[in-house]
Amino acid sequence: MSDCPESVFFFVWWGDGYTCVILTKDSPQYELERGGPDEEGYYYINDTYTLTQNPDNDEWIVRNGHYTDGRDCDGRLESNNNCWCKVSELRMNKSRCGCFPTPNWRDDGGSQRDHSAEAMNY
Repeated sequence: MSDCPESVFFFVWWGDGYTCVILTKDSPQYELERGGPDEEGYYYINDTYTLTQNPDNDEWIVRNGHYTDGRDCDGRLESNNNCWCKVSELRMNKSRCGCFPTPNWRDDGGSQRDHSAEAMNY
């Protein structure tokens, strides 16, 4: 079993700019949240980043859980998307402006729930 990295950092697009996420051995999880009322209802977005070991091998990875919830004129809609990145690939890609290193995320599935469609038995 390999040792946990002391710390890792990478940049993610959050809101209207890049933010640096730092995960450490002592603080292996970091959460970003935003939301509030908008022109048709409300929105909520949560991104959780977790430093963990890959269950299939001994490699250290960062998992990202992206959750959204909101309501507009069509009703309430929730979504959940998951992805992960090897620690060794956290700074592999370049940001849109080319200034920041960004993760090479791999998709790990997701789901969507349309509350209005469920109420109408779709």
